[in-house]
Amino acid sequence: MKKTIFILFLVCLTFNGYSQKGYIITQSDSLKIGFLKYQRNDKSQLEIELWETKRDKNPKKYLLSELNEYAIKKDTFRVFTNVYPYKGESLFFDILELRIIKKGKLNLYSGFEIDGGIGNDLFITGTRNTAEAQMALNPSFNLRGFTISKRIFVIEDNTGNIQVINRKDFIDDLSMFLNYDKYSAKLPNQKLLYDDIPKLIELYNRSK
Repeated sequence: MKKTIFILFLVCLTFNGYSQKGYIITQSDSLKIGFLKYQRNDKSQLEIELWETKRDKNPKKYLLSELNEYAIKKDTFRVFTNVYPYKGESLFFDILELRIIKKGKLNLYSGFEIDGGIGNDLFITGTRNTAEAQMALNPSFNLRGFTISKRIFVIEDNTGNIQVINRKDFIDDLSMFLNYDKYSAKLPNQKLLYDDIPKLIELYNRSK
């Protein structure tokens, strides 16, 4: 059984120390556009600094827990707080950031697991680069047998329920959200693969 309290550590090397054009959406749905910088505050909490202009002398700072969504250049991320994303498991995440893949009747996100195996923690990052950065910043991860998974998909329904789609049982997991046979029949592959999930979700979101 893995430990049940987790905090995500996302290190965006592409703009670590630099501000990049983007936007944030707060938990109150307030949209703010500017230049973003990802950092830790003096309490070691993850936060995003928002500059209205590159010469902004008083940038505003937001904890990740205060955000609903943010974008840096072409990458857009959804922020979840206090969630249990694994079906049938009590794995709890304080903060979970996932890259947005599709939006619609079902929202689709992706991430990468850093898994320590039985008895160790499990982390999820939004991109493989950030997963690799975490492994590099934490040498003990390699010594303790942590590994980076293949990409995982996470679905959110219109009630706000989110669930990681398990690679081994992904057809059963998908069937909880849509009529699998109906939409998989429209795909060119005779056998649906895990990486076909974005196409399946797109078909479902386009349907009436």
